[in-house]
Amino acid sequence: MGSALVKKAKPTQVEKIEEKQDKSAIFLVLGPSGVGKDTLMDGAKVYILESGDYVFIKRVITRPADAGGEEHIPATVEEFEKQKPDFCLWWGAHGLFYGIPDKAVRDALSNNKKVIVNVSRGAIGDAQDKFGNICPVTTVEINASPNVIRNRLTSRGRESPEEIEERIRRGEEMSKSVEQVAKKLVRVLNDTTVEDGVNAFLKAIDYEKK
Repeated sequence: MGSALVKKAKPTQVEKIEEKQDKSAIFLVLGPSGVGKDTLMDGAKVYILESGDYVFIKRVITRPADAGGEEHIPATVEEFEKQKPDFCLWWGAHGLFYGIPDKAVRDALSNNKKVIVNVSRGAIGDAQDKFGNICPVTTVEINASPNVIRNRLTSRGRESPEEIEERIRRGEEMSKSVEQVAKKLVRVLNDTTVEDGVNAFLKAIDYEKK
């Protein structure tokens, strides 16, 4: 008995759009001080920005543009307050305020991009609530073992041994709370070389090096 040939119908325009939209995603990146989060994110940019599939969201921060650290959109506290309605996420930490522009995130998602957002632990739940019905939301926690963190913070020379131990303790507490709130969690252990850490981070955000 011969097998029947079934002609597959061409996808409709709506189906094509939905197929493209399935590629969009949000990755919420966080990690305590001393784990090398910024180093890994900067190292990953070399690969993922060339692909055209990813967008790093630039944060609005209440510090000057030339203050060092990550590239950001500077704002005074007064300017930040006025911009709050335009943020999908915002929080305060260490005397500063951080905001994530809603339009930047939604524009990237509508263009089927994978969005990378540097967030605080407290922003995870809000992000999942606001975007979980639009695309997959994955929390990527970058961490390192206590001894590695201790050595890194000591080499910086900014904090006393007591302050370093307190940072490590808070980091461990943060990790436990992240596990409770994140619906999808991927952990990156940055204990060895920068290259190994960058490769682990790329894997966590679903990027395959060519």
